[in-house]
Amino acid sequence: MLLLIGRDALSVKQKVLSGTHMITAPDDPPLKRNDARRAKRRAEIIAISRRFFEEHGYAGTVMSDLAREVGGSKRTMWSHFASKAELFEAVMQDAAQRYRPILDGLGDGDLRDELTRFATAFAFEVTSAETLAIVRLVIAEGRRFPEIAAAFWKEGPGRTRQKVGAFLAARMAAGELRKDDALITANTLLNLIAGGLQQPLLWGLMLAPNRDAIATDACRAIDLFLRAYAPPGLDEDRVRTRSSSPS
Repeated sequence: MLLLIGRDALSVKQKVLSGTHMITAPDDPPLKRNDARRAKRRAEIIAISRRFFEEHGYAGTVMSDLAREVGGSKRTMWSHFASKAELFEAVMQDAAQRYRPILDGLGDGDLRDELTRFATAFAFEVTSAETLAIVRLVIAEGRRFPEIAAAFWKEGPGRTRQKVGAFLAARMAAGELRKDDALITANTLLNLIAGGLQQPLLWGLMLAPNRDAIATDACRAIDLFLRAYAPPGLDEDRVRTRSSSPS
């Protein structure tokens, strides 16, 4: 009699001849394979839905049309998302993934260096065509459909302000920044970074800026921010404008 014990019985396919019977241990449990297929299908639905929302608007996106594009039935769609609002929130969560490495990159190094790296990466993202398309959609339809405005805020600006606020609060506690409400300070910083370029891009008043222009604008934003929030008595060399051109 053969006894299969431990990891070998589950992870390694074993074929053991016992009389006339073949005993086979499966590579992966069926449930895990089903979960993987379902996760893949969900990701496909989200990707196609984002394009639909951007092209047709929230009101103009019809779930039956979307189901045909995805290649299934409305029942399949509803098995993943209980409503169009829930689907839109999932699209916002997926879009927010682009920002998480930027937010997680805020570390404990030199304050100016950390903020400059963050500001540059954040400015590239908020001026990207993908982000601008989502923001335009929410601006256009958020008043009629407050649920999409809430989803956008929760997964985008709201989450970003929380993460940046926590970083700034720690630096205030360390004496590197003037003490103030951390969330209000985060709001000020993010508006400084995004406001100069994102607004004219949103309204179609500017063509996409080049990378040098985005980086320069981000550095100026950090210069202004550090001057405004320098703690009392901080040496001027710590907040000097590093990005200004030599005279």
